[in-house]
Amino acid sequence: MKSYHSGKFVYQKGESSSEGICFVLNGKLETDHIDQENHIVKLVINQFKFFGLSAFVSNIRMDTVKAMEDGTKVLFISESDFSFCMNADSQFIIRAI
Repeated sequence: MKSYHSGKFVYQKGESSSEGICFVLNGKLETDHIDQENHIVKLVINQFKFFGLSAFVSNIRMDTVKAMEDGTKVLFISESDFSFCMNADSQFIIRAI
């Protein structure tokens, strides 16, 4: 688990995704998303949400994520641990999304 102050990057596009996927324990984060019309849209990632799922398909981060609040806490989960949870509980991924 790591803590972040407002404005600090959790990760940036192009960085290694070796830490796995992420789960927001506390606080809010923001990321840029490109919509179907190539407009940049700011998305908010709230508490108790997963993000960084592209780590399953790529060795690099596909976006940039930064904290919006002081005290934001993010839990990093390895691909193997996440896979274990999915195999142990068939409803895990449904609740995660």
